[in-house]
Amino acid sequence: MMWQKRFGMELIAVIAMIAVVSVLAIYQYRWTGEISGAEQARLRNSLATSVRNFDQEFSYDFQQLCESFEIDPEAETSAIESRVARQLAHWNVASSHGQFVDGLHIWRMSSVDATVFESLNKNDNQFHKFPWPPQLESLRPLLAKQFEQALSVTNDRDAVYYPWTFYGEVPALLRPIFLGPVGQASRPGVHAIGVLVVTLNREYLERQYLPELVDRYFGAAGQRNFTVSVRTAKAPYQTIYLSDANSPIVTSSTDAAVNLFDLVGEEARRRGHPPLQASAAGEQWQLVACSRFWREAWRSSFPERAARRRSPRCRWSSSLACPTNCAHHWP
Repeated sequence: MMWQKRFGMELIAVIAMIAVVSVLAIYQYRWTGEISGAEQARLRNSLATSVRNFDQEFSYDFQQLCESFEIDPEAETSAIESRVARQLAHWNVASSHGQFVDGLHIWRMSSVDATVFESLNKNDNQFHKFPWPPQLESLRPLLAKQFEQALSVTNDRDAVYYPWTFYGEVPALLRPIFLGPVGQASRPGVHAIGVLVVTLNREYLERQYLPELVDRYFGAAGQRNFTVSVRTAKAPYQTIYLSDANSPIVTSSTDAAVNLFDLVGEEARRRGHPPLQASAAGEQWQLVACSRFWREAWRSSFPERAARRRSPRCRWSSSLACPTNCAHHWP
């Protein structure tokens, strides 16, 4: 009898203990869920703020760059070279990103079938005729296309707001040069005479400018909640900058993505200046961010890809620009 009574009390105690543990487990699950939800909301808000601030500063810097090299359609033909040289001198003094510009070139038609290529010599601050540089060879077809399209412009307004074109392979900014009635008295309206080429300093963009923006708005290395990349917007993706060379962005699992030249163009129009556009959809630069959760999931699922070395096929040959995010790395 005593044994049965003792067994019954022990059974009740066990059942009560199970009930208490179950209740605590339920509360813990709810508390964990609430904490996890709050943390996710915090990360989402933080990411949105970081992306917005990065986008705005990038937009401002490229707007300033484009505005600094605008050429008045009514400038005299003989004054174009000296004006562009003065613009570069002013840019180097006034801008905190003077290293943006790698070189200035003018491609123009000298006759019906002949063209002239001039480059600014920084030693004497003068433009001189040069043979076509091998590193700009891929620009030839685009310059001819730009000039042909610009020939249809005949009024001042269209010339003033004619857009800049970004060409990523060099990289460079392109914009036709127009002359108005003052510079081209024999013609009643504006007339395209060539194209201004502003080549950009790729090494400065990769190694200093983009890393500093990422550190400023996403946190220093080791303190970020996200892997950040700047890449082309269309497949096959080309990586321009990657915050963590060992953690490629998983294309299908990005937490944020924004096309960087979109805001540049919108703000330029709002300010009354020519917008900036990419030469093709695949040349658009895109800021993407991926949380550490997806990064670790990618490492666990594809360890052999995570360990793969940088491929020489990536056109951005920087140690910071790991191309394992490019399409040719995926099956």
